[in-house]
Amino acid sequence: MILIPSLEIAAGHVVLPGTDASLDEVLAAELLPAARELRDAGADFFQVVDLDAERGGALQGEVIARLPDAGLPVQLAAAVRDVAALTRALELGVDRVAVAVELLGAPGAAELIGRFGVRLCGEARTPAELAAFAAAGLLRVVLRAPELADGPDGGVLRAALDARGDDVELFAEVAVRGRDDLQALAASASGGLAGVVLRSAYRKLACARA
Repeated sequence: MILIPSLEIAAGHVVLPGTDASLDEVLAAELLPAARELRDAGADFFQVVDLDAERGGALQGEVIARLPDAGLPVQLAAAVRDVAALTRALELGVDRVAVAVELLGAPGAAELIGRFGVRLCGEARTPAELAAFAAAGLLRVVLRAPELADGPDGGVLRAALDARGDDVELFAEVAVRGRDDLQALAASASGGLAGVVLRSAYRKLACARA
């Protein structure tokens, strides 16, 4: 099972997200040094979540464009719902872009998916959205179900695995609180889960070093 650490950024800082921007806790002043810390800790791939974009603001393009300097492949999640947002995200040089299900119905999306499918992954909140990505030919999907925000939920994971189809590589974005959660996810991996995106990985790294 592949473990993918995730860094959440707001206003250029690595943060522990709050229920809104005013409640975010800053964990690191800059993204690039935090990404290098993940690399030095043994990560070989990671995700960046642009909270500004997900909250309806502008993409943090200047910050994200420097990520190739971290020396680590990166996946960007930034509420990519239309062709303009996808084009902009791809131009930043990230290795993979997570796209929302709304993109599938956007004009011109099918052409971009055909051209850049290997650099894209779906971002599904429900088994139905997962199935929609599979039907559109996106065969790598991250499950970001709200029920997983507090830890593994076996029922949610099982429903997603049942809906994914044989060809879909399914990852789950989960809050992992300890060894028991990892064991539960490992059991899911035996049923077809390809990997786990670890939320707020920088905080866990800092706690491990404390």
